[in-house]
Amino acid sequence: MKEDKKVTIISFVIVVVLVLLIIGGAYAMFSFSASGQLENEINSGVVAISYKDKTLISVSNQTPLSDKEGMAREENTMEFSIDANIAGVISVGFDLGFTDIVEGAHLTSQYIKFVLYQGDQLVVGSPEAGVTIDSTKDVKGNFLQDHVILSGTFSTTESRNYKLVAWISDQYADNLTVTSGKTHSVNVVGETFKFKIQLKAGQIFS
Repeated sequence: MKEDKKVTIISFVIVVVLVLLIIGGAYAMFSFSASGQLENEINSGVVAISYKDKTLISVSNQTPLSDKEGMAREENTMEFSIDANIAGVISVGFDLGFTDIVEGAHLTSQYIKFVLYQGDQLVVGSPEAGVTIDSTKDVKGNFLQDHVILSGTFSTTESRNYKLVAWISDQYADNLTVTSGKTHSVNVVGETFKFKIQLKAGQIFS
């Protein structure tokens, strides 16, 4: 009986192999390959993203301001543009964020407020209040890992103009209040807060 089982198994394996060979042979007989005279081409789209600073914020002897006052200060405005040149069907995403932040000893990012406009439309902040740079420190996008202000996409060639207004929050004055006995005073020491805007972009796959 054991020998019969061995023979049966061996025979089964041989049959399976033969069937596979026959199927493979039949497939090969009906395969077809030919080359035409026309050359097929697949070209990648042309994508160019650029960032241009137009004006920078350079203000001396700045005092703390309310949100209403800060948003109205033209000298506290920086303007820039993002230009996209896209040829082909492609979607390009981008993140706009703060980088190279240099804080003062007391003048830190929690006391710097800002709003952002795209053209005439307010896209970050509200008509009544700005947001602090500090509030963006944990905001992530598709390409930047922190301090993201705005994320967006381009699918056609276009240019977008932006305006960022930044000011020292009126809460900074509270931070400088010093109590000594019965005398209350505000000691304003000249400090500088610096930042840059960075843009990072890449293709978005659906």
